[in-house]
Amino acid sequence: TDAAGKAAFAVYIRAILLRDTGSSISPFAAFLLLQGTETLSLRLERHIENTKKVLDFLTNHPKVEKVFHPALADHPDHEVYQKYFPNGGGSIFTFNVKGGKKEAFDFIDHLELFSPNCSHSLLTLLTLRALLSTRQAQHTHSFPRKSSMT
Repeated sequence: TDAAGKAAFAVYIRAILLRDTGSSISPFAAFLLLQGTETLSLRLERHIENTKKVLDFLTNHPKVEKVFHPALADHPDHEVYQKYFPNGGGSIFTFNVKGGKKEAFDFIDHLELFSPNCSHSLLTLLTLRALLSTRQAQHTHSFPRKSSMT
């Protein structure tokens, strides 16, 4: 700020912010951003609605040992979840399949909707905790096991 004086903020915007973000987005990118913003509340409602259905299904499934999501009454953060998300929130959940490694891989082999994927994309995906590190993956099982999985 000493070198630029009163122009320090303008220099910061030009030297840092414009370099990192660009001066403006394209018209099509602006359209997509606006469309996404306008439909965000509806998409979140559907996410929450679908998550509740999946949680209910898994909680009552005989081959599922335990389901973890703060919307469930037995979750340690259930009260906090209800306080801060009275209409629901968050579609990420975890669950344990009854049995062991064989049952877990049988479950994965029969999936049709989820993708066995560790990338950070917008797709519905499945990760198996035992395979999250490269070292563990070398000694266990590699994805995909079934060519029709997407």
